[in-house]
Amino acid sequence: MLADMGKPRRWIVAGLAGAFTFALAGIVAAQDGESAATPVGVAADRAALAALYDATDGPNWLHAPNWKTDAPLNQWHGIGTDASGRVTRIVLTGLGLTGPIPAALGSLTNLTTLVLDHNQLTGAIPEELGGLLNLERLYLQNNQLSGTIPAALGQLTSLRYLHLEHNQLSGTIPWALGNLANLEWLYLESNRLSGTITAALGELTNLQYLHLEENQLTGGIPAAFGNLTSLTWLSLRDNQLSGAIPSELGLLTRLDHLLLTNNLLTGTVPAALGKLVNLEAIELGGNRLTGALPAAMANLASINHIILTPNPGLCVDADATALRDLFGTVPDGSSDFARVPLCQ
Repeated sequence: MLADMGKPRRWIVAGLAGAFTFALAGIVAAQDGESAATPVGVAADRAALAALYDATDGPNWLHAPNWKTDAPLNQWHGIGTDASGRVTRIVLTGLGLTGPIPAALGSLTNLTTLVLDHNQLTGAIPEELGGLLNLERLYLQNNQLSGTIPAALGQLTSLRYLHLEHNQLSGTIPWALGNLANLEWLYLESNRLSGTITAALGELTNLQYLHLEENQLTGGIPAAFGNLTSLTWLSLRDNQLSGAIPSELGLLTRLDHLLLTNNLLTGTVPAALGKLVNLEAIELGGNRLTGALPAAMANLASINHIILTPNPGLCVDADATALRDLFGTVPDGSSDFARVPLCQ
C-alpha cells in the first residue's frame, strides 16, 4: 500500500517539474523577445515581415541586419516588438525599398507604427492596412505610390499621424477619413488628388496640421473646417479651389499659418479672419479676390509673412491706417502688402 501511495506523489513531482521546465522556457523565450505564449501570432508576424522583405527587394536594401534569419524579430533592423514578441513597430526610412507594399502587412494586428517613407515604393496602398486597428503612425510619404487612398484607412480610429504626401495618389479624398477622431496630422500634399474636399474632414477636431496643397482639388473650402479648433496650420495652396473664403475660418483661433495662394477663390476677404490673433503667415495671392482688405486684419499682431497679390480686384482703404501701420512693419522679403493698391 505504501508503494501504491508513492505513485501519485511521483506523478505530482513529475508534473511540477514539467510545469517548471515549461515556464522557464517561456521566460527565456520572452527575454529573447518572442514569448512561447503566442507562437502562432509571432510566426504570422515573422511571415508578414518576410513578405515585406521579398516584395521590396530586401537583398538590395541599404541596411538590413538579421532580416529573414532565425533571430528574434526585435533584432531585425527597424523592428520593435512587445513583451510577447508581437511586432509593434516597423521603421525603414530611406533604405531603398522598391516595389509594392505587400497586403500581408495587414496581418500585423499589434502594429502601432508603420514608417516606410523616403523609399521607391510603387503600386497602390493595400486595403488590408485598414485592419491595423492599433496603428497610431502611418508614414508612407516620398515614395511613388499610385492609385486612390483606400477608404479602409478610415477604420484606423487610433491613428494620430497620417503622412501620404509626395506620391502619385489620385482620386478623391475619401469621406471615411472623417472617422479618424484621434488624428492630429494629415499630410496629403503633392499628389494628384482631385474632386472636392469632403466636409467630413471637419469632424477631425483634434487635427493640428492639414496639408492638402499641390493637388488638383476643386470646389469650395468647406465651412465645416470652422470646427477644426485645434488646427494650427491649414495649407490649401496650389489647387483649383473656387468660391468664397468661408468666414468660419475665423473660428480657428489657434491657427498660425493660413495658406490659400494659387486657387480660383472669389469674393471679399472675410472680416472674421481678423480674429486669428495667433496668425503668423497668411497667403491669399494668386486668386480672384475683390474689395477692400477688412480693417479687422489690423488685429493680426503676430503676422510676419503676408502674400496678397496678385488679386486684381483687391485694395486697401485710404483710411485703413492701423492696417497699413501693422503690415508695413513686415519686411519686404516677407510681404507684398505695398503692392496692393488703394481703393478708388
